[in-house]
Amino acid sequence: MEENLRKMREEDGIYIEMSTVNIETGETPTAEKIIYAQTPNAFYYCGDGTEMMVDFSDETKAVTYTKQEDGKWLMTETVYEDAGITQEQMEESCSLYTVALFGYLGNYKMFEGAPMEKSSEKVAGRDCDKFTYSVGLFGYGIEYTFCIDIETGMCLSWKLGASAGAEGSGSTEFTCKKFETPYEIRFPSGDDVVTSNDETNEENA
Repeated sequence: MEENLRKMREEDGIYIEMSTVNIETGETPTAEKIIYAQTPNAFYYCGDGTEMMVDFSDETKAVTYTKQEDGKWLMTETVYEDAGITQEQMEESCSLYTVALFGYLGNYKMFEGAPMEKSSEKVAGRDCDKFTYSVGLFGYGIEYTFCIDIETGMCLSWKLGASAGAEGSGSTEFTCKKFETPYEIRFPSGDDVVTSNDETNEENA
C-alpha cells in the first residue's frame, strides 16, 4: 500500500474526497468533508474551513493560493532563500495538513494479519475487499471495518464502532466519496486571483 500511495502522489497525482464522522463524548458526533490532491509539483487541501493550493513548480519559490470569503484566491509567494527554508521543508510543512487523512488511510495496516471476516463492497465506485475485526467482553465491544481498494491497496473506508452496554455506543469513521488517479491540479487564474497589494489598494481607494 505504501508504494502504491507514494507512486500516486509523486508520479501520477492523486485526488481523494472523503467524509468523516468523529466521536465526541457526550455530544452529537461531528461530520466533516475533506478533499485532498497532490501531484509532483502541487498540493491542494480543503477541510475545516480552509481551502488552499500550493505551486512547487519553481525551484526558487512556492506560490500559495488561499480561498477568501469573497470567493477570490489570495496569492502569496515564499522565496526559499529569503525565508531561510528549502523547497523540501516547504513541501513538508504542507504535508502536515494531510497527517490525519493518511492516518485514516493507514489504519488497516495496524490489523493486517489478524483474523478478520472478509467480504466485498464498492466504495466510490471501486471494487474493495471488506474486512471486519471485532472483539467483545462483558457487554463491551469494539468492531473495526476496513474497505481496501483491490487495484491500489488503499483503504477507502474505515469505521470504528464501540459499545459499552448501558453506557451507550458510538462510532468514528471515514468514507471515500471520490477517488481519482492520475490527477492534475489546476491553479486559479485571472480575475479570481488577488495579491496582498491588490487588497491594500482596494482599502485605500
